[in-house]
Amino acid sequence: MIVQSSTKIKEAPRERFIHAVIIALLVIFGLVMLIPVLYIFSTAFSPTPAIARHGMILIPIYGFDFSTVGLMLSKNSGILRAYGNTILITVGGTSIGLLTTSMLAYAISKSHMPGVKIYKGSLIFTMLFGGGLIPTYLVIKWLGLIDTYWAMILPSICSTYNTMLIMRYFESIGPSMEESAKIDGANDLQIFFRIYVPVSIPILITIGVFLFDGYWNSWFGPMMYINKDKMLPVQCILRQMMQSSRFTDLVDGQHASEISSKPSTQLQCSVIVITVVPLIVLFPFMQKYFIKGIMLGAVKE
Repeated sequence: MIVQSSTKIKEAPRERFIHAVIIALLVIFGLVMLIPVLYIFSTAFSPTPAIARHGMILIPIYGFDFSTVGLMLSKNSGILRAYGNTILITVGGTSIGLLTTSMLAYAISKSHMPGVKIYKGSLIFTMLFGGGLIPTYLVIKWLGLIDTYWAMILPSICSTYNTMLIMRYFESIGPSMEESAKIDGANDLQIFFRIYVPVSIPILITIGVFLFDGYWNSWFGPMMYINKDKMLPVQCILRQMMQSSRFTDLVDGQHASEISSKPSTQLQCSVIVITVVPLIVLFPFMQKYFIKGIMLGAVKE
């Protein structure tokens, strides 16, 4: 019979005080970080007259009004089209990026592959030195990708940092399963998709979150490579709203007059809410895999 001791280790008064101070500081820091979020959401969902009279509102004491957000999501506002562009770029870029990054990581994780050290050195070199903005633009132009969705997807599909994380994870997988698969006649593609991918879900989800966040919030690439307003993602629309009133050029006449009657601050907050909601919904569900993937992928025992 095993008797478990119920004795608890008592903390010294000094340690309890330090823990209480740390918790208090974290709570204060969390509340400070929450204030801008409350400002954004309260301003977006407050009545327009209250915003016009009082400006941005921290607490929605004047009631709730979803008309501004609904107006921004209306069919002719241009936001839905930009939202669709963002979803297309994000889903396509994340899918292609995960496939190419994981396959590259699988290849360079094999120490017996000829020239593997050269490939690794080349990857690390790209972390230290880049071609620069103008050469990158010229490459995109020479490839004929200007004003195409590929110009917003291809430049970011493969990151050296992401490749190294997945490579370390693959290297931590024991060779016994791969050797057994080769005995059964499996080739490298079969081993990759049937063995390595299923056991590497945590790190793949982690990299997927990185890619999703990067593509979703991307605005600099589209600003350089896209000249057609109908192809711009929602982040570029938000940037136009922040800098000028050019946003009304994307809207039909009736909606343009209705949108122009709204305070610019409320319009900006409404677009920000529309933009950040998918990330707010996504990250809590991915947090478990995110933490596990980072810990297992970055540390090799």
